Amino acid sequence: MKSLTLKTFAAAQQTIKSFLKTFNSKSSFTIDGWSSFNMKGYYGITAHFIDKNWKLHCILLDFVPAHGQHTGNAIAKLFFEVLQFYDVTKCIQGITTDNTNSNFTFIRELQTHISEIDTKNIHFVCFAHILNLAARDFMKILDSEVEETANILTDISDDDDDDCQVPPSSVRKIHSLAKKLKNSEHLREDFEKFCTTLNLKFTMPKLDVITMWNSTLDMLRWSLNMRNALNILCDNVENLKTLKPTDTEWSLI
Repeated sequence: MKSLTLKTFAAAQQTIKSFLKTFNSKSSFTIDGWSSFNMKGYYGITAHFIDKNWKLHCILLDFVPAHGQHTGNAIAKLFFEVLQFYDVTKCIQGITTDNTNSNFTFIRELQTHISEIDTKNIHFVCFAHILNLAARDFMKILDSEVEETANILTDISDDDDDDCQVPPSSVRKIHSLAKKLKNSEHLREDFEKFCTTLNLKFTMPKLDVITMWNSTLDMLRWSLNMRNALNILCDNVENLKTLKPTDTEWSLI
């Protein structure tokens, strides 16, 4: 299976190289970091360009292992090597990244590999990423206006993971409830019974993750649909009582 996968991948690379040679237009590139289920880091590099018929093409050029290095220098090196492989280093019109500091270093360091690029005018910060950060800050402001929730974090010992940096009260409570339901078959069975009693259609909880935009919205919509069942669940399970949102928090949600 491994040999077949690598063979198919190499063939796909050659197909893309041949395809790109048929175009002489400039390309814009996006690069973003990802983590696999076994916590290995990768960077995805995508090319975006318009052909002579004004058709937009978006091609994933590579998915490159980060090998634990997320510095601007390391990103610049792997980005250059991918573009060099496809012979598109002279086709750069723009590069879009999120707004982490390492990406600003990456753009500056890229000039050491490709001297002719204009680093001041090719870098575009992803607007969706900025909007996502602004929305999360706004939720923190909303939550700061809620009283009687300041000590909720002391009751959530298993939720202090790095993958979900969510506000500390109303949204955090829903996140904790969704996570506990996902991780406990026993709790899900009880929850399904409460849904049946209330004539609600049971749906699996949606969990928000900071790197998945809109996931908080999906989770809150799920919680509103399941509001009555979640309240009953919290009332009937002792270690969930502190996670029951107040009426004020439900209003915010």
